[in-house]
Amino acid sequence: DKIVQPIINTGIIRCNALTSINLKLINSTENNINGKAILQYDERIKLRSDNPKFTRLNDSTVAWNVNNLSISNPFMSFAEGEIPAATSNNDSIYLMLSLIDDKGDTISRFRYAEVIRCSYDPNDKRSWPDRIGDDNLTLRSERLIYQIRFQNTGNDTAFVVKIADGLSKFLDPRSIQLLSSSHEVITELVNDSLYFIFEDIRLVDSMTNPILSQGFVSFTIDEYANIPNYSEIFNKVLIYFDKNSPIITNTIKNTIVNVLPCPISGIWSENNMIFVNKDINSYSWYECGTDSLLQTTENPVFSPIKNGEYYAVINGHYCKTKTECITFITTNSNDLNRSNIKIYPNPVRDILYLETDENWTKADIYDISGRIIRSITLNGFSLDVSGLESGSYTIKLLKIGKISTEKFVKL
Repeated sequence: DKIVQPIINTGIIRCNALTSINLKLINSTENNINGKAILQYDERIKLRSDNPKFTRLNDSTVAWNVNNLSISNPFMSFAEGEIPAATSNNDSIYLMLSLIDDKGDTISRFRYAEVIRCSYDPNDKRSWPDRIGDDNLTLRSERLIYQIRFQNTGNDTAFVVKIADGLSKFLDPRSIQLLSSSHEVITELVNDSLYFIFEDIRLVDSMTNPILSQGFVSFTIDEYANIPNYSEIFNKVLIYFDKNSPIITNTIKNTIVNVLPCPISGIWSENNMIFVNKDINSYSWYECGTDSLLQTTENPVFSPIKNGEYYAVINGHYCKTKTECITFITTNSNDLNRSNIKIYPNPVRDILYLETDENWTKADIYDISGRIIRSITLNGFSLDVSGLESGSYTIKLLKIGKISTEKFVKL
């Protein structure tokens, strides 16, 4: 697909040290774009850039003007950041690069996060997506982005750096696209191995200059379309400094899936309602045991009309998660509320009236099996039930922090 791809490459994120921050916007669409590159970053980072200069928007956001961004005219910025001291073993910094066009629309964004390291291996490999968990779940539709970083920690200048990357059988070498590199690089593909060769790089040692002793290369690649769900893609590289023995980087993993699990960490009951703690897209509420669908809501809240066990299915754009079952037992507050409201006529044929001092905002109507059949936004003290079939129903009236439940018969 033709997109605008933001890229962030950094040097080693080491505590109390300077690092390079390299930003790039690649436009593979057919249209030139004008707008702004917006970098949001951890406010603990002390950021500076003269190539080009940025405009500071607040303590943790800077912007650059982007003019005529095209295939042949990418945007690039080189900055330096002073990394703070780590406050814990998992303390991290984050960066997010966004492109906003001249109409104010966000075209694309790229989020980068990394643990602050005080003792580190300066040669490593990373991948995006970079999701929480050992499996690093990756959607089948997502292109993989790889970044390889290296540093000369010897005692003299390195003149040639060569990187050998053995590609997984699940990756399509025809889709390789070089995104960015710290120095001029030659790319070669031999069978299933990808090579990056930095000739005459003259990479100084880390004692001479910690920042100039570092380099990087990043590229993107597609997985094959027909690989099995939950295919595991492993990757590591060999880095050669001149004619020395290779340095072997860490191994990274991406697990290819058709759908991501929506993030969720709990389901609970409170004030006669059931909650889940993530606002995704939509929520389907079921009765445990029968797996009967009771209601679908746009908010992570459900109000059962009877005691029982319930669960939610959370639906996102590319994710789906089923929660555990929760036992729901109503409190006595409904009984107390019932004395404050009267519904009439009962039985009713067309219009049901509410006699109450409360400003109820919503009414849910349930059939005798407990299944919600109608949800109505209230703007007054009456509601039209003429479309209901004859039978017994429960009406649940809701407002913030309060619920009242009554029964009626439809003629």
